[in-house]
Amino acid sequence: MRLLPPWNYEGDDRDERFAAGVSVIRQAAEAGSLDAADYLAHGGADDDERMRWSRLLADVGETGPLTSHLTDSDRATIGALVLAAGRNGEAWAMLALSDVYGMGMENGDGVNVATLDGSFGWMPAVADPDAEARRWLELAVAAGFGPAQLRLAGDVRAGEPARALELVEAGLASEPLHPLVRQRAERLRATLMDELGLSMEEDMADIEATDPVRARALYAQAAAEADVDALRELGRMCEEGIGGPVDLDAAKEHYEQAAEFGADHYARTRLVERWGLDWYAVGPDE
Repeated sequence: MRLLPPWNYEGDDRDERFAAGVSVIRQAAEAGSLDAADYLAHGGADDDERMRWSRLLADVGETGPLTSHLTDSDRATIGALVLAAGRNGEAWAMLALSDVYGMGMENGDGVNVATLDGSFGWMPAVADPDAEARRWLELAVAAGFGPAQLRLAGDVRAGEPARALELVEAGLASEPLHPLVRQRAERLRATLMDELGLSMEEDMADIEATDPVRARALYAQAAAEADVDALRELGRMCEEGIGGPVDLDAAKEHYEQAAEFGADHYARTRLVERWGLDWYAVGPDE
């Protein structure tokens, strides 16, 4: 749906048409339209309405309206509410504050970020804005806020793909998660799975040595996508009790899948030696 801003209406009945247009937009927002919610978050009748829809959007990770308000000196009331909410541990506000500080605030009397109309915001300045942005983001992640987990996954993806995947999985498990956010997360998850498939063996050895619980969880994620290497390694960890309890039934199942999907030699050998399944034996020419 394309929304026509009511202020574009002309004519003697402009006020009536304006009111009717806003009413339609409110109905669309109530029905779940993020475009309509974004319109009301920026151009609602008063601060209460703007805050209501800004908050709804922030709950699904769309912090644009709040970021705009937080860097606009004319929106000090909304800014104060968001800052208080963030300090009180509300994750949606933490994510918005992270975005604002990530824009490049510098030490001084206020925000060193110009808005579109040339005015300046009023948020408290800090000596290291990047560190402050990351601090708020990590707090939102620690609170289990799905959109923040997905945001951090994107930030660490290049250098820490395994951690990024872990964050995406946590984000997908969080509730509620807006369908559009879930779609983005699933696309990122698929991309990360492909990337990890190229470096799984090298990276996972280091992870297992330092954090076997995390390694076992990551292997489980990759095994769910029928990754043969992950199935083999997950079977080994279940068999030996690495990163979790010994689970021989699960180990056997993972080994069998690795053997059947990829004829994995190690998995086949363990199935013969531990469970006596001779039909999995590796032949002399293999």
